[in-house]
Order: sequence, then structure tokens, then C-alpha cells
Amino acid sequence: MMRLPSPGTAAWLLLAIALLPFALCSPLPLGDYINHLARMHIIAELPTNELLKQYYEVHWAAIPNLAEDMLVPPLALLIGVERAQLLFTASIFILIVTGVRALHRQLHGKSSWWPLVVFLLLYNRQFLWGFLNYLFAVGVMLWLLTFWLKAREQLRPATAVLFAIPTTLLFFCHLHPLAAFGLCVVSIEINRWHAGQSLRTLMLALLQFVPGALLMLFASPTSGRAGDIAFGSISNKVSGLLDAFNNYNLPLDAVTGALFFGALGLGVLTGRMRIHKDLRLAVVALLVCYAIVPNVLFSSFGADRRILIATLIILVAALSTAPAIPRKYLMAVAGVALALFGVRLGVIATNWSAAQQVYERLDAGFEPITKGSRVACLVGEPLEPFLRNPPLDHFCNLAVIKRQVFTNALFAEPGKQILRTRYNEDTPFNRSESQEYRFSGNSSQVGAIKDVITRLPLDRFDWVLIYHDRYFGDPRPPELIRAWRDEAEDASLYQVRKP
Repeated sequence: MMRLPSPGTAAWLLLAIALLPFALCSPLPLGDYINHLARMHIIAELPTNELLKQYYEVHWAAIPNLAEDMLVPPLALLIGVERAQLLFTASIFILIVTGVRALHRQLHGKSSWWPLVVFLLLYNRQFLWGFLNYLFAVGVMLWLLTFWLKAREQLRPATAVLFAIPTTLLFFCHLHPLAAFGLCVVSIEINRWHAGQSLRTLMLALLQFVPGALLMLFASPTSGRAGDIAFGSISNKVSGLLDAFNNYNLPLDAVTGALFFGALGLGVLTGRMRIHKDLRLAVVALLVCYAIVPNVLFSSFGADRRILIATLIILVAALSTAPAIPRKYLMAVAGVALALFGVRLGVIATNWSAAQQVYERLDAGFEPITKGSRVACLVGEPLEPFLRNPPLDHFCNLAVIKRQVFTNALFAEPGKQILRTRYNEDTPFNRSESQEYRFSGNSSQVGAIKDVITRLPLDRFDWVLIYHDRYFGDPRPPELIRAWRDEAEDASLYQVRKP
């Protein structure tokens, strides 16, 4: 009989396989990825790049969304921004996989095969949307929770105070995983108190959150966006249940979700799977948060749906299988999970290979653009529930890297990012919300987005780059002279004729 590798060896082999699609497309075809890539380029190059200095500046502040901003620009100076961003993105998978295994081993006292189920959760909807800071912070949170479980067994006040350092770093990475970590810590301490231990450890545990709380309340510009709240519909909550598996093939994603939740429910109901008692309350609390948290919180989109991904990842780490389960059943489950992983990875690879071909064609649209000029970007998209491949919402921001230009499409919002625009500040068409236009209707609806081009302040721009040109309708201002066209993606570059 062939000898199986250890769970640890299998995890690293599967991790190497899971990262293979990263080699198929550059930049990665994730929703916000190119926007982040352009921001990292600006932050890294700004001190020495005179073309960028005229348009951008950096305002460092206590913003709980800075994982990339702290790590990628310094690395970009050594290996280039695209490699640095790719390495940061790969580290998300590494942190989550190793973090789940470490937390599971700390909770249950041994390594097992079950945590490898997390590989089915890696290419989730939040990842494909490009929520990289959040997912990186989830991986950091798993390791921090593991170390907390180790340290709390002989907790001293000095240790609790020292834990404020990594906990505050987690605050700067992203706010939501910090909240999930807090719920887990409170869950652990309440469980131990219920078992007869003193509440002293809970009091000490809460000390590590004091610096982050003070920063948020008194020093963070993000607190000024507390009123940026929007509740989603019930259907949004229901569809969010599939986010852990939802990428490019809805039938396959639905089958994967049904098998995952079905096996989970059956295992828990029959007693063959158990959630570790330290984290039961945390899992329940996180699920309640998913039900009641608004879709937009502190101006962060998908706040509720992000919670579910973290919850499922924590749940995988917290679960254990009963030793009485026959080996043949375990092997059957492992076989199905491995087959699903392979098929789903094949879907990712196919879509990303196709995305690379589109990106290569659209790269030609940047060549006519004058270095250091000003580019207005417009993207038209119908409101559709599925992911577009490749996403073009932020593709125009590659012009920042290739031609050192100003675009109206970068994430540069107070309280959310440290990047600021010096040009066109506080005027229409200057930041991320300006370039993307969505409409209700079918994808063949010509001229569905009206009057945008006529409202565009052409005197402030040198070029206008439009993806899905047909949606914006006619006529075009006479100042716009077409300089490039891609028929397949309905993309056009116009030069603005100056008087």
C-alpha cells in the first residue's frame, strides 16, 4: 500500500499547486488588484518621481486598512512593484493555510488532515474581488489567535501588555479581522470562566485591545466615516452564503457549497464532527454579526459578507473529526474534496489564461498616452450577479505604472487610504467613485449611460480612456479624437484636442 504523506507535507504540496494560476496572468485578474498595484507604485516611487509628485501625495494616518501600504512599497524598491504585489498576494494563501493548521493543532493538541479543507476556501469571492488587506489580516489573525492560546496558559500582566503590539499591528492591517480576533479571545475566556477559571484572564486579555481602541476613537480618520453605513437586502445575505465558493462557474460553486455545508451539518448533528468548546461562542457570535451587520460599514463595501469568510476559516480550524469514523469514509471524503479542489483550480486557470489574452491586447491602449499627462477613465458595466472575467473596472490604472499619469480612478479617499490626489481635489471625476458606471439592463444595451461624457471636464484632462464604449452613447464632443481602439473589448482611447 502506498504510504501517504504527512498532513504537513500534503499542505505544502497543495499550497504550491494552489499558487500555480498566479503564473498565468499578470497582473492578477482580481477586481481591485490593479488599483492597489497602482497605489503601491505611487507610494514607492513618489519620493523620487517628479511626474507623480505633481498629482499625488501620501498622508500617513492611523487607518485600519494598511497591510499592503506598509509592506509592498518597501519590497517594490527591491524587486519591482508587480513582483512585490504578487508576493504579498501569495502570502495571503500561505498565512491562511499555515494559520488554520497551527490553530487547529493548538486547539486539539495534534495535527490532522481536516484543516486541508481550507484549500476549498482560498479562491473565494472576496479574494476575486481583490479584498487583499482584509484576507491578509485574516491570516495574521489566525496566527495571533494561536499564539494567544499558547500564552494564556501562564498569562502574566506583562505578557498581556506585550500582546498589545501584535494586536495593534493587526489593527493597522485591517479592522474587521481585529474584531473577529476580539470575539474569539472573549469566547475563549468566557468558556474558561464557565469551566471554573477566574475572570482575571479576561480582564488581562482585554488590555491588548486598548491601544487599537484609542487609535480608532481619537486618532483615526476612519472614525469620521462611521456614518457611512448602508444595509443590503435579504437576498444579498442569502447570496453571500455562497461567497466562500463563488467564482466563475455557478453550478460547480453551488455543488461545492452544498457538499461542504451538507457534510458539515451532518457531521455536527451526528456528533462525528465537533467544534472546539473554546471557539463555539465565537462562531455563533460571528454568524449573528453576519446576519445583522450592514453591507457597508465605515464606508467599507461588503462588510457583512467578509465576516462569513473569516467565520468559515475559523470554523475549519476549530473542527475536529471523531476517531471512530471508518477510514474508508474518511478516504472517500478526502477523494471528493481533492477532486473538487482540482476541478475548481482548473476553472480558475482557464479563466485566468483567457484574462491574460485580453490584458495583452488592452496594454496597447497605453502606448499613445504621453508620460505625465492626465487621463480620465470611464467604465460601463451592466449590473450582473456574476464575476466578469477579466475585471476591467480598474484596468485603466495601469497607465499610472506604465506612463506615470494622473487618473481619476485611484482609491484615494480620506479615512480609507493614505494616498491623496493633489490635482482636481474636491472636484468631480477625480477619485475612484467617478470612473465606474453601472446600469440595470442587459449587456447589449447601447447608450444606457447618458450624459457622462458631456459632463466630463475635458479641460482638466489630456486623454479619455473608455472601456465598453457603446454604453456611453453618442454624440461625442468634437474635442475627442480617437487614438486607439480595441473592437473585441469595445475599448477606446481619445486624445483631448486643446483650443
